[in-house]
Amino acid sequence: MPSSWPGTPRIGATTLEVTGRRSGLLRRVPVTWVQVDDARYLVAMLGEESDWVHNVRAADGRAALRRRLREEVTLEELDVTERPAILRAWFSRAGKSSIPRKYVGLAPDAPLSEFERIAPRWPVFRICPRRAVAVS
Repeated sequence: MPSSWPGTPRIGATTLEVTGRRSGLLRRVPVTWVQVDDARYLVAMLGEESDWVHNVRAADGRAALRRRLREEVTLEELDVTERPAILRAWFSRAGKSSIPRKYVGLAPDAPLSEFERIAPRWPVFRICPRRAVAVS
């Protein structure tokens, strides 16, 4: 699987590693990032029901992304007013798949006003790198 797919905006897959809020164990979940301008973001495809969202919040944003390297990151949750443009960029690419369309319930070319309407229920996190380390 490529680290990102051709097209605009840039989008790619990675594995999110975050400590479980109840178990304290490391949890791994596949996620899709989107790049808007010079920043990368994670969108919770299942919205507020995403377990990883609750774990990231409990961990104060401390997590890691794993692909070829393990990149320690801080995930900063965006304010609801900052989410619509990121949601639309992510959905313009991820919404081509039936799974995100099923959960989000919008057309990939929906107007920004529709993303403003759903923004309170769809967490978005800015990926802020801390450091990358080689994994074996």
